[in-house]
Amino acid sequence: MSTAAEWHSAAQLPRPGRPRRRALVALATGGACVLATLTFAFLSRGPSPQRSAADGVVKPTAPVPQPYDYDDDAEYGVEKFDTAAANTADYEAAPACGHCMWARCRTNRCGQWFPDNQPDGYARNFCMCGCCRRQCGFPRFCHAGVPYISEGWRTRVTTLALSGSPLLLPAQTAVSDDGATLYVADELGHSVRSVDMATGEVRTLAGTGEMGAEDGTGTAATFRNPRGLARIPGSSPAKLVVADTGNNRLRLLTLGDGGGAPSVTTLAGSGEEDIADGFGTNSAFAFPKGLAATDAFVLVADSGNDAIRMVTFDDRLTTTVAGEYEQPPHDGPLDGLGSAARFSQPTGIALSADESRAFVADAGNNAIRAIDMVSFEVTTLAGTGKHGVAEGHDSSFFVPSDLALHADGEHLQLVDSKNRLVRMLDLRRCDSAGRKCYTSASAGFPGVPGAADGVGPAARFGLANAISALPDSNVDEARFAVSDGELKSIRLVTISRKDERA
Repeated sequence: MSTAAEWHSAAQLPRPGRPRRRALVALATGGACVLATLTFAFLSRGPSPQRSAADGVVKPTAPVPQPYDYDDDAEYGVEKFDTAAANTADYEAAPACGHCMWARCRTNRCGQWFPDNQPDGYARNFCMCGCCRRQCGFPRFCHAGVPYISEGWRTRVTTLALSGSPLLLPAQTAVSDDGATLYVADELGHSVRSVDMATGEVRTLAGTGEMGAEDGTGTAATFRNPRGLARIPGSSPAKLVVADTGNNRLRLLTLGDGGGAPSVTTLAGSGEEDIADGFGTNSAFAFPKGLAATDAFVLVADSGNDAIRMVTFDDRLTTTVAGEYEQPPHDGPLDGLGSAARFSQPTGIALSADESRAFVADAGNNAIRAIDMVSFEVTTLAGTGKHGVAEGHDSSFFVPSDLALHADGEHLQLVDSKNRLVRMLDLRRCDSAGRKCYTSASAGFPGVPGAADGVGPAARFGLANAISALPDSNVDEARFAVSDGELKSIRLVTISRKDERA
């Protein structure tokens, strides 16, 4: 599987016996888009008046990023209008563009016709952008009202050159203390791999490549679509917790001393798709994905159960920290204490350095959430619950899959998968209730896939799904490893303060 659609199908495993929630969402979104298209067609009925090139509509053009000027925080990163090159015939030939659209394209307001905060706004905005792209040169998911803001940071994306065993679908990663080795959960490879960060060589630590649930040593052990991975800090020999997503279990992988073969044992989970607290295999999960570990416990984004779970290492006890499976699901993120809160398919999780807060990529709700690890109160840091690509204090996301904390403890870096972006959330810039935290773009361009390395909006991602902080990060320069599932690659993202660059 190599396309985005195939990756999404593989990553979102079926839930036997449970209604598919996304079917209703997809139907509603598709209906809104069709309705918007019909509306535009109605507005454009009848012969259009003749217009001259001076009316200011440009020829159709592909979105071409401009050089990124870090002294201009309002840089859009797309080709600007050239009214002298306007072509009336091209506009008249564009389907479903009403006469009101003419003025929008001329005034550089493509994509603002329906604000994202209106009912069904994003679906309509998506259709409107399809028209604008032909006339204005904006990309799919265009939003001219949202500048590409650098926010005082400079971002560069490179691709790690890999050799040896190929990665089939890299998911969550973890890194050794010295930063020399990156550990990767290979979802479609049904294995756990290691990547030498100096040479790019990929080796298989555990797993046969075939689906199974057997404990054992090295390639005698088997997994089924492992998605999550976390290293237990301070463990010697090093230990990794694996979210064996397709088996609804957590596995413990212990690396061998002196190069010996690693061993795999089952830490928690009966294998049944269910939600149950308890010891060891008396507990139950439903497609566990993201993990975050301390030396005492591991937090689990239990995606199919819409809950955050905790497993303690000393007694292998699983408890539910926040959220609760509910059918039909709650519409949008719901804040509250513990089980009173509601998530929708959470996929990524990270812990603050002092372990006082957990941060959750709530993918199904298109939101970033926080959990107070003392009171277990859940708050929504950013996101409206609807998919979009807005920045600032009223930001929106499109399937945020994973997140990681900066070394400064004040910023979250996250992968906004279906927007094809890496984005930054500033934990210092929230409202008085700790919500509406400021979000800006770091790398990639909204809705435009690709495999390009580069600076800021010049970079392109296929379908990034996981991110982890590298140990050589500091407050002035943070480095992250990003798994690009569609490209089967590891991207390295370096974010440095502008005043620190050469």
